[in-house]
Amino acid sequence: MGNAESGPCALSSSEIEGFVGNTHFTASEIRALWFHFRSLASNSPPDDLIDRSNFQEAMRFRDSLLCDRIFSIFDSNRDGNVSFEEFIKCLSALSTKATQEEKLKFSFLIYDADGDNLISVTELTNMLLSTLVEHNLVVSGAEVDEIVEATFKEADPAIAGMINFTEFQNIVAKTPYGLGHLTLNISSIIEDYKTEKGVSFTPR
Repeated sequence: MGNAESGPCALSSSEIEGFVGNTHFTASEIRALWFHFRSLASNSPPDDLIDRSNFQEAMRFRDSLLCDRIFSIFDSNRDGNVSFEEFIKCLSALSTKATQEEKLKFSFLIYDADGDNLISVTELTNMLLSTLVEHNLVVSGAEVDEIVEATFKEADPAIAGMINFTEFQNIVAKTPYGLGHLTLNISSIIEDYKTEKGVSFTPR
C-alpha cells in the first residue's frame, strides 16, 4: 500500500480540471481524495477500484444497510466496484459544499431501495432504523412507527403508502434538518487520513 500513500498524484492536469469542473472540490482536494481513494483501493484487486468491503471504511459508516444503499448509488454502473470517478462524483453530492437540491436527490435515492421512484412505508422504516444506528440513537419500535406514520400523514401521498419525489421534497422543505445525516465533512476526512497515515500530498 506504500505506492498509494506517497509520490506524485497520477491524475493528469486535464483530469483534475475536469473533476474540479464537475464537482464542488478544489484541485488540492481532488488530489488529496485521490490519495485517500488509492490507499483504500489498494486493499482489493484491481487496485483502481473500491469494493464493498473497503467502501464502508472509506465512508466511515457504522450501519451495514445504510452503507449498502449508498454503495449501490456510488456504483452507478452496477459492476460491484466504485471507480474514482464514481467516488468523487457522489462525495461531492454529500459534501458540505453541496446544494440542498443535490442532497435532496441523493437522499431520495437512499430511501427508494427498489428504484421505483417511490418511498414505501417499509423503505422509510428500514432507512430510519439504519440512520438511528448510524448516529448511535436509541428509539423504541413504537416511536419509529409513530415517526413513519406522522411522516406519511404530513406527506399526504397521492398513492396510499407511497411517497413520490415531489411529496418528499415538500416534507424536507418543512423540516430541512432531515438532510443533516447526508453531509460529510470532506476536509475532516482528508485531515484525519493524513494524520493517520503520516503522509503529505505531492502535487503533480
